[in-house]
Amino acid sequence: MDSIATGMFFNLMGSFERAKTRDVALLLSEVDHQKLAYATQKSLLKSGKRTAAEVVQLATNSSPRSLKKVKMAPKMSSAITPYTPKEALALIINSGLGKVNYLNIQSGTKKREANIYPPYNIIAQAKQQCYPDNISVTESEAQIPLQDLLDHTVKRLVQVQSEVLEQRIPDNVDIINILYKWSLDGSGGHSIYKQNFSNNAKYGDSNILCTIVPLKMSIMQKKR
Repeated sequence: MDSIATGMFFNLMGSFERAKTRDVALLLSEVDHQKLAYATQKSLLKSGKRTAAEVVQLATNSSPRSLKKVKMAPKMSSAITPYTPKEALALIINSGLGKVNYLNIQSGTKKREANIYPPYNIIAQAKQQCYPDNISVTESEAQIPLQDLLDHTVKRLVQVQSEVLEQRIPDNVDIINILYKWSLDGSGGHSIYKQNFSNNAKYGDSNILCTIVPLKMSIMQKKR
């Protein structure tokens, strides 16, 4: 009995599908696709399926190129994660890439529908944020006031580790101390070229560099 009922069910389903196919074929022969799409959109809106209606509208009014991008978007979004400006800047520095090389790589990924590298001008802005204020560069030296360097270092640490600091530092903190180390490093024996300086001075073949590195952060809580 069950097998007979199942067979009748599938026969009815088959008949229903064939009837729908005939009805659709009749509509296609009498009504153009734009009117059908518009009717479908209105029917979906009436039944409360707003998102589906918007998809039908997009598919009807968009160009083939735009539709291809829409079709590929779910696949691309799940597989590709674009570089942030800071990540792209780190890539350029660590890989020793010049501007032309970076733009060539960026152009190649764009042609393959994988636009993962940000524009170079955005990276230049991110690079500018890495510089402290009041940098002074002359023919013979480059220097930064110590306070500006310390302020900038703290600012960048807070920006990079903002989530961690918000979780670890309580509200009743009064003072935050940062411990640094500093050092000097130099090198000599560099080539001396016949270069005229504006003050007619003669500089040697040696360089010296002073650096600071943050080591530790500690907090002092307010006394109750």
